[in-house]
Amino acid sequence: MQPLFYDEFNIDEQFQKMKKLVAALEKDVYKFISPTKNKQAAIRARKKLGEMKELSAELRKSISKQRQHNDSEY
Repeated sequence: MQPLFYDEFNIDEQFQKMKKLVAALEKDVYKFISPTKNKQAAIRARKKLGEMKELSAELRKSISKQRQHNDSEY
């Protein structure tokens, strides 16, 4: 039986990290915009957005590499 997909460039792992960051970011954003205006939550949200920016660039490169690799096989 063949695997469902070939993930030679850790795309799935990077995508799962991105999903976790989005979930964590959502909590902090809602803490900040709530009536309590939690300032620490805003700091955490901005930090997570920076992490997402780095991770999204990494994920984009991995997807491009996988695409090039897939094209070279055919």
